[in-house]
Amino acid sequence: MNILMCDTQYAFLQYFLLTPFEIFKDTFFVFDNCFSPSIVKNLEKAGMACHQKLYDGATLEERLAARQNNWEYLKKIIKGFCDYFDGDICIYGQDHIYIAQILWHEELRDIPFILLEDGTGNYCKKEQLERFPEYMERDEYCMGHNSRVQNIYLTGIWKIPNDIKRKVKIMDLRGLWEKKSVEEKQFFLNLYFMSQPTLDMISKKSICYLGGPFSNFGMMPLEEELQVYRNIISNFNPTDLYIKAHPTGFNVDYAKEFPGIPVLMNPIPFEVIYFLTSEHLKTVASIGSTASMIVDENVEQQFYDLAGNRIELRYPLDDLI
Repeated sequence: MNILMCDTQYAFLQYFLLTPFEIFKDTFFVFDNCFSPSIVKNLEKAGMACHQKLYDGATLEERLAARQNNWEYLKKIIKGFCDYFDGDICIYGQDHIYIAQILWHEELRDIPFILLEDGTGNYCKKEQLERFPEYMERDEYCMGHNSRVQNIYLTGIWKIPNDIKRKVKIMDLRGLWEKKSVEEKQFFLNLYFMSQPTLDMISKKSICYLGGPFSNFGMMPLEEELQVYRNIISNFNPTDLYIKAHPTGFNVDYAKEFPGIPVLMNPIPFEVIYFLTSEHLKTVASIGSTASMIVDENVEQQFYDLAGNRIELRYPLDDLI
């Protein structure tokens, strides 16, 4: 039996692509609160087993207590699965998110864990992660730098640190998508309410701007984020452009702020949109979005800083390499 433990649409896509559909349908899905609840509901409507604990409106004290209760509940559930299936269980997902902290529990340590790529953080060395203590739990390194992780699936967008190379398997996302049947692809699109007219509209645009989660994650005020977007978008002809909102960027009213520019608020991973609509795409612009790094060589990647200035994106924490 497989368990997927994640909080991003990107990790969910990877698991869908890596897993035979029959196994995918029998998976127990555990989502952190960043994952879109609407997609969870669609999975449940399709008969799949899901667990997600939301903390909307809770105080910090209530959130901490609820999170602890959620960990205890998940430990019992996963331990029960392990006993029922006589240990024949594998967990896929992300090892640095809140719900993944149960992975270091003594009763769950023997369950195989397979790490899925979550961005440039997966390409950092151990010493680089020490700058970010939130990426460590109980003195255990995350991002695959510990014995708890058996295999790591990466796309190879950056240099792979030597201490995890032996665990890494490189995946071709587009190739995996093309291997899926028409019915399986449509199932995925239906989960995200993607319509053909929307795909047709996007496919005519030559520029895509990928929004970020900055104000929603408390990295900057909303108005400041909007001004950065205005600065970046002003470099392009609006008739050639569409905006792909970040899956967690639900606090930005793009349609109001950028009238006349098509906006895809759907949380579907950009990678799938790219696979289906890339014929006329010439440029992808973003503030360092990992999603833009999967485009082919004939598509220009433009990266900007948090002030809206054009930059050359470097290897993560390049000064430590």
